[in-house]
Formats: sequence, structure tokens, C-alpha cells
Amino acid sequence: MLKQIKFTWIAMAVLTLGFASCKDILNVKPSEVLEEDQTFNNRYDAEVAVRGIYGEFVKLAEQFVVLNELRADLMDVTVNSNQDLRDINEHNVSVGNAYANPLPMYNVINNCNDALANFDRMLEETTLLEADYIRLYSEVGAIRSYIYLQLAMHFGEIPYITDPIKNYKDVADMDQNMMNLQEVVKELITFMEAIPTMEVYVDESMSDFSSIIYINKYFLLGDLYLWDGQFLKAAETYKTLMDSYSDDADLNKVYDRYKVRFADVLTHDDLNVGYVRFREDDVLSLITAKNQGWRSIFTRLGDAKFQDEWIWVIPYENRFQITNPFIGLFANEGEGEYLVAPSEQVIAYWNEQVQLNQINFDARRELSFREINGDKVITKFIENYDPYDPFNRSGFWFINRAALLHLRFAEAANRDGQMRVAYALLNNGIRAEYNVPGAEDITYLQRTNLPFPYDFDGRQDGTGQIPVGVRGLYHRNVGVRGRANLQAHVLGEVSAVDSVMTIEDQLIEEAALELAFEGHRWGDLVRIALRNDDPSFLANKIADKLAKSGSGNAEEVRAKLSDPANWFLPFPTKPE
Repeated sequence: MLKQIKFTWIAMAVLTLGFASCKDILNVKPSEVLEEDQTFNNRYDAEVAVRGIYGEFVKLAEQFVVLNELRADLMDVTVNSNQDLRDINEHNVSVGNAYANPLPMYNVINNCNDALANFDRMLEETTLLEADYIRLYSEVGAIRSYIYLQLAMHFGEIPYITDPIKNYKDVADMDQNMMNLQEVVKELITFMEAIPTMEVYVDESMSDFSSIIYINKYFLLGDLYLWDGQFLKAAETYKTLMDSYSDDADLNKVYDRYKVRFADVLTHDDLNVGYVRFREDDVLSLITAKNQGWRSIFTRLGDAKFQDEWIWVIPYENRFQITNPFIGLFANEGEGEYLVAPSEQVIAYWNEQVQLNQINFDARRELSFREINGDKVITKFIENYDPYDPFNRSGFWFINRAALLHLRFAEAANRDGQMRVAYALLNNGIRAEYNVPGAEDITYLQRTNLPFPYDFDGRQDGTGQIPVGVRGLYHRNVGVRGRANLQAHVLGEVSAVDSVMTIEDQLIEEAALELAFEGHRWGDLVRIALRNDDPSFLANKIADKLAKSGSGNAEEVRAKLSDPANWFLPFPTKPE
């Protein structure tokens, strides 16, 4: 029998989850620690193991956000930043930097490896039914794959270990199974293609809503295909997720879930940048309420529209030992330490945009950070934090959402030769791009007329149009820029060969505007720079950030990052 390794993460069992009220999440009670001979004996133990892995995974949140944003061009240090953060910011990282330590990630990986090995044993011993094995094994395998992708993006070459080891810290002394980023991606694709199920993990002790706490496997596999240059497969995988509610009995789910929908100009009960009706040209009428408009993407507490946008989000509940790390990282009041801030670079990106109402900045600037007591404070992760309520440290780790899904799909489609589809999803949506104004017959308009995965139907009949009553699956789609109330990019003939590069640049720029600080930027820069064999794509953006912040090291960093070997963090090894 496989020797079972005692891990303290077993104590991290989530007992129940009522997500709409953010209760009973990642609870830890000393009485729930299981001894070695009590673990992995039945289905309940296996369920506890999955929750325990997530209890450890959520501890990586601050590290992942810092590595993915501060190393890139959208986030900057503050006067309060410690030396580790300053070194991350200026790409001067040495072994021992707390944020560049891979061992916490390998701790979770080792827990995953132990769980997977025990699931195999339990299936063989019939202490775990095959149906339970399928969902448990797939879930743990997927979260392990996600962490490995993060490791490879930041460290370049890493040990790829799939068997449990007695002490996860021993990974620092391993030189076998070393793989570079491209090799890791291919290995993860092979693994993910073979997992028993791609369906969202369902924990029967939790509410239906809790499914978005668990990783979406389609999103992960789509990302892996995108990194590997398998653009059609990436598009197919993303589209499967985009269409996943198309057969639901609830029409609002059918037309809204993951669709980046149009605004409700009367009530503003939407996720769009909007202005008070009949005052659309007044910058002071921007909708900023917590339950309305684009800001509410980050402030709604689990309602239907929250679920329309969020695909993977993990909550923090103030009653439990795993506390919200983003208060200390971002806030400048209460328990906040104000360690990082928006870069002048990302502010410049927002300031270059023009809205549909001719206002000359991207309103997402105002809804992503605010000036508080003279400081520029990133608010996305701490919108519901009240510094005058010291007992409330609840919040969310936001990971994947619909806007990111559309941008990633568009990136794949663009590279697969479907530039017009990509352009539509980026800008004003399917119906607007594929329409002919004034047409009476829209049977073959307002839709792409392409096979899967490019089969978008945005038809919505208007006065006197036929066919009457038609509502395509994407008739509410308005594009990422359309939802942000921004003017569409002027591209001209989108089928031109050079449009591929133009649209790709626009997609990566839009990702900065839409997704700033959410933990995706470093991967975007590395992926595009590698794909185009253009290190300057990454080096210039980061050096320009440093120059705008007044750093005297901008040109030194530009030269350093012009060599891709210098993109990656040093992997620790055991001293002799």
C-alpha cells in the first residue's frame, strides 16, 4: 500500500458553503486535523482533501498577483514597499526574495500529488466509486496543472514532479525532470487532455453557486493551447465554455452568462460603463454605485450578474484563519499597508482612450483605482473593505472572468485567420460588426455564418425586419470595448495580413485596460513576446513603466530584459 504522507492541509476542510452570503469558507478548526491513519479511507476523506488543497492554494493569491502584475507594466511600488517588492519591480531578484519563492507552490503541488496517488489507490481498493474518482481526480489534476503553468511562466525551467515526496522542500535539491516553459506547457496539455472529465467540480455539501470557486478546466486547457500555438484548439475550448449555458431553461443565463452583454440604460443594473440617462456627456454622471455598472463586477456579492461575469473566484470570509491578503497589499487605511499602486503607465493607457460620448479617457480608470488621502489606491480587490470595521476582512480573490475569456478567444481566433470575429468581440460585438444598416432581411446578417468555433449568431430583429422574433445566442453581446463605452478601433480591411499583428496588439492593450491588477499581465507579455520572437515587446513596456515612475534603472532594465533568459526568476537550490 502506498505510504500516506501526513499533511497539515487536511485541517483546511470546507464544511459547507453558502456562497451568496460568503459563509463557511475555508474554515480551520484544530479538532478537524486528521492523523495519518485517518486520511483517504473513504469518499468523505477524499472530498476533504480537495477542500484542503484549495485551502492551501488560496494562500498563493498575494504571490500570484504580485508576480503577474508588479513584474509587468501595470503595477508599481509605493513608499511603503519593502526591498523584496522593489526588487520584483526592477527585475533584480535574488534567491531569498519572499515573493519569488517557488516552495509554497510546490507545497500545494505535493499535496495534489499525494491526493492523486491516494485516489488511484482508493479506486483500486473500491473505497472510492469510479464516478467520485472521475471528478475528484480531474479537479486535483487541474489545479496542479494551473500552478505548474504559473511556475513555468515565472521561473522558466522547473522540476516537473508528479509523485508525492516526503518533504516538498526537497524540490530545491532536485535536478531531475527539469522542463522549460514550452516543455511544461506540452506536458500539461497531454495531462489535461487525458483527465477523466472536463466538467466543473461539484461538491454536494456546497451550494450550486460554489462551482465558480473551483477551477474551470476548459479555461485552463484553452490557455495551454494558446501558449502552445494551437489556436484552433484554443478557440474550440474557449467557445465550449462561452456556449456552456446555451441550453439552460433560464433565458437570462442563455443570453447573458459569459456573453459580455449590452447596458441597461434605464436602471444601470448591468456590468457596463454607463452614465446617467440624458446626461451622457457629463463626466460627473458616471455610474459608480456598488450595485450598478462596471464597478459592480467587483462589488456584487454573488448575484446572477456576478455569475454572468465570474468564472473562477475564491472568497475570503473574515471568521476564518485564512485572511484576505489584499487589504494589506492595496489599502492605505485601517489594516492596509499600501504596498503597491497603479503604475503611471497604466494610467497613461487609460488616458489615451476616447469614449462613445467623446470623453477623453477610459472610465475604467476611475473604477479600477481611486485617490484616497492623496494616494492612488487599487480598489478592485478591496471594494467592500471598510477600514472602520476592523472585524470585516472578507473579500475575493478574482481569477478568471468573461471579459478575459472573450479576449483570449479573440487572440486565438485572430491567429487562426478569423480576424473579423476577433475584431467584433474586441470592439462592438457580433451584431454590430456583421450588420448592414437598414436591411430588412437579417437571415444571414448579424451572424458570422461560420462553423464551430466561430459560429456566432447576434441576430435581433427590429421594426419591419425578418425573420420576426429571432434572437441569436449572442444578440446581447456588445464587445469588450462596447461594454466599456469606448469607441471601436479603426482598422480598415480586417482581412489584410498585417491586421493579425494590429489586432493582436489591440487585444493585449485592451487586456491591460480591462483586467489591470487582476493577475494576468506578465503571462500576456511573455506569451506574445515569445510568439513573435520579439523580446522588445516585453522589455519596452516594463522599462517605460519604470521611466514614467522616475526610476533611474529604466534603461538598464530595458537592456536586461532584451534577453529572454533574464525574464525568469532564479530557482533556489540547496546549499552544499
